[in-house]
Amino acid sequence: MTVARTWLALTVAVAMVATVLVGAPSAADAASCPPPGGADTPFVADPAVTSDKDVAVVGGGWGHGVGMSQYGAQGGALSGCDYRTILGAYYPGTQVDNQASPPVVRVGLLDPRSQANGATVAVTAEDGDVRWEMHPCSDPAIGCTGSGATTQVGVQRGGSTWNVRASGSGEYVITEAVTGAEVFRGGNMYDELDALHDGTVVRIATPTLTRRSRWGLTRFDSVAGGDGKLYVVEHITGGNGASAIDRYLWGLEEVPASWHVEALKSQALAGRSYAHNRIGLASRQRDCRCDLYPTTADQHWTGWQREHDDQVATGGRWKTAVTATAGQVPRYRDPATGAARIVEAFYSSSHGGWSDSALDVWGTEVPYLKAVDTSNWERAANNPRQRWTVGFTNADLATRFQLASFESLTVETRGAGGRPTTRDVNGDSAPDGAKVVGTIQKADGTIERVARWFSGEQLRWKLGVYSALVHVQAVPRVPTLRLQDLDNRHRIGTSVAMSRHGWPQGAGAVVIARADEAADALAGAALAGKLHAPLLTTGSEALHPLVSGEVARLGATAAYLLGGDKALSPQVAADLRRAGVNDVQRLSGPTRVETAAAIARRLQPVPAGTAYLVFSAPGHPRSWPDALAVSGPAARLARAGTPRPVLVTGTSVPDATWQVLRELLVREVVLVGGEATIPASVRSELEARGFSVRRLAGRERYATSRAVAEDVPAPAGTLLVATGDNFPDGLSAGALAGRLDVTFVLVPGGQLDEDSRAWVRALRWGDPRLLVAGGSAAVSDATVGGLQAALAS
Repeated sequence: MTVARTWLALTVAVAMVATVLVGAPSAADAASCPPPGGADTPFVADPAVTSDKDVAVVGGGWGHGVGMSQYGAQGGALSGCDYRTILGAYYPGTQVDNQASPPVVRVGLLDPRSQANGATVAVTAEDGDVRWEMHPCSDPAIGCTGSGATTQVGVQRGGSTWNVRASGSGEYVITEAVTGAEVFRGGNMYDELDALHDGTVVRIATPTLTRRSRWGLTRFDSVAGGDGKLYVVEHITGGNGASAIDRYLWGLEEVPASWHVEALKSQALAGRSYAHNRIGLASRQRDCRCDLYPTTADQHWTGWQREHDDQVATGGRWKTAVTATAGQVPRYRDPATGAARIVEAFYSSSHGGWSDSALDVWGTEVPYLKAVDTSNWERAANNPRQRWTVGFTNADLATRFQLASFESLTVETRGAGGRPTTRDVNGDSAPDGAKVVGTIQKADGTIERVARWFSGEQLRWKLGVYSALVHVQAVPRVPTLRLQDLDNRHRIGTSVAMSRHGWPQGAGAVVIARADEAADALAGAALAGKLHAPLLTTGSEALHPLVSGEVARLGATAAYLLGGDKALSPQVAADLRRAGVNDVQRLSGPTRVETAAAIARRLQPVPAGTAYLVFSAPGHPRSWPDALAVSGPAARLARAGTPRPVLVTGTSVPDATWQVLRELLVREVVLVGGEATIPASVRSELEARGFSVRRLAGRERYATSRAVAEDVPAPAGTLLVATGDNFPDGLSAGALAGRLDVTFVLVPGGQLDEDSRAWVRALRWGDPRLLVAGGSAAVSDATVGGLQAALAS
């Protein structure tokens, strides 16, 4: 059985493991080695599903989940366990013993199955000369006798590259890569062409992969009548006190060399015993004329590249671990014969806390591949794939399972480690553990409902997920509408989409703001609420055609431009008049402070009673988020006839703001934002002049937005969100929140934070609805999925 394994990505793993313990554990460490498991049950579903798709697959681990978890071994080592203890936990009933190495380990770099019409292979002699020779092959399985003379082909000088190919008849052709000059032509399928480079680094580039090697030779075998197809096999030999199998292991890139040395030793023994079980297999001789593939079909071998990187980055820690355990392998006692045999040491990146048995996963009983709880160790390793979630649409699942329509996916039978079982456990009459229900269209056009069964590994590959340790959950559906321009997909189109949604029957007035600068529009949502008008954004030089078309659709006869001629040029006003607007007014001042004051006066709230005070300063990163947060409540209050002007301050209250506070007879000032933006001195100034002052703030912009929403609660039912990463969508969304009288908050564009998730979950609305300002570039699918799940919980 060939089982594809999962290579643990170095870049991820190095970043995830912050602490590296060097050397073997002390006696105290060994004594403190904790039990491997006990932290988790085999699998518990995550109730907080975060997906915007129809079905969420919540899983644990990465790989087939049989044998040793590489992350688990690292966690055990970090916890004080030595490699013998780690291997004994993952391969129960085994003991470490010695085994002599074979004289050669053959790694298949290319075989005819991966070639359509032959291949050219480039061989670069990197740091020395390489001697080439050709000799008769000696494999009787393909009719070779090994008799005949050896032909000296030539010496490839260091730094040069030779290209090797085979003709349709199996003749070898070598050319110099730079000049194209022919170096050699000769031989046939009964000859082997060798590049002898032991001690010299060569780079072998095939059409499918590139590897660097230093030990042994690279062998080329041509195929008669094979259209130029080749076998390319690296033959690794021993020398200078190192065995062939250990030289092979030096190039094994399965775990980061920075990991704990006991984890490295565990990997060395697992890799060594796995290789021993592959060496000399008849099926490999037939398929690739090799023992091992250099990929996760067997083990991820990068040869000299691994050795070089290990030495440069960690001082050769991996090579040291291999050498320190030279010849060691785990063995088990064969229950049938009583003979001691080398363990076939399957392993994968991580197991989600539980390894499963070979019987449950592959249908084959193996004495030492049992279900094992190592959840404590995996947690200790800070495994990034301990838990994960992948979402699927029903349509996607129908395609993956070759159905006309998808209905359900359930795991009916789990193995002891939590993965869906394979039918071979109970005989061919028993179904596999995972059940898919849907419909198919028959040849006569009729629809038939069917159930199909899959093993855990089949399910993993069908879904394309990390592991078969999964729980499948239907995602609670919350009606969701993205307000975006599907054709143009930019901020101006988003403001038009919100206008169409909120004002389907038209509007008598519109508020116009600049799309790429928030300064003059910070107080605009309150004015839009007062006028029962949408807030549209446009470029500064002319009215955008989308906006012009929307103004005409609305039938607006009045327009209010926020900001002076630099914000919105006279051409914008002229374009509005051409669109049928008779009354075009401009609300502006020399700075954003005066513009906000002008908008406040236009609200005509005398006495105003309460006003919002937000921070804004040119070039400051917090110049707009708090003003956006207050835009929804300000628009709702203005529409209800109790407007709260939105005024602007810096680190002290400007004169223009003092003046409008007096003019509007404001008694209470609500500071929006923390003291990092509006310092305590501003509060002191206001209180010294007799104003009642309170503050709405959180530790960051999203928390401030939630505090503002709670201060003026809207009717339950609909949540409107906009990104807090940029301002244009929020300007128009605030006006829409006023029109619809709904709750409005800012959310992260990329990934929903846990505080926002908890706040939305606590709303507990009976029939929630979600409105999203902007497309996935503004508010990602992940954030929307998190909001949907929180609203539905």
